[in-house]
Amino acid sequence: MPDDDSNKELIKESSFDLRIDEISNAIQYNLNLTTSKVGLGHNYYKFKDGEVYVNTDNVMSSNSDVYRKIKKQQNIITYAIINLIYAIAELIGIKQKFSVSVFYDDSIIEDTEKTQRQAQAEYNNQLISKAQYYRDVYKLKEKEAIAFAKKMNKEILETTITDGIEPAGDE
Repeated sequence: MPDDDSNKELIKESSFDLRIDEISNAIQYNLNLTTSKVGLGHNYYKFKDGEVYVNTDNVMSSNSDVYRKIKKQQNIITYAIINLIYAIAELIGIKQKFSVSVFYDDSIIEDTEKTQRQAQAEYNNQLISKAQYYRDVYKLKEKEAIAFAKKMNKEILETTITDGIEPAGDE
């Protein structure tokens, strides 16, 4: 081995700067790519300060990819379930008219606590009715919400509330 080769530097450090922004952007890009491929939509996860967070605001947005995909699938499944129940009822000989409601657990997609707090604040400020509160919080349909509100009013008026917080009939 000649002497000229032994005096050469094998590795030369050119920059000591850390590329944190570039690395963070690359991680976010890969998270977006992965979540998009598995059906969660873009920006489902957010990489920030070395941690990965679920971007719940984006997931719950009615414009998000996830929300639209889930609602589309729920519409198809709801139609199938309702038709299946009516077909079974016909097969076993049920002649009375009845309605079928299908409810989905949207707690992953929708912040139910936030919805409940907002509806409670609107009801307390007399911006919405009890029936609207029940529609928003319990996902009842129009007629069901009105019937439930009437039932609750009747129960409140007929019974004495014993916890001492509110007297019966002060609605």
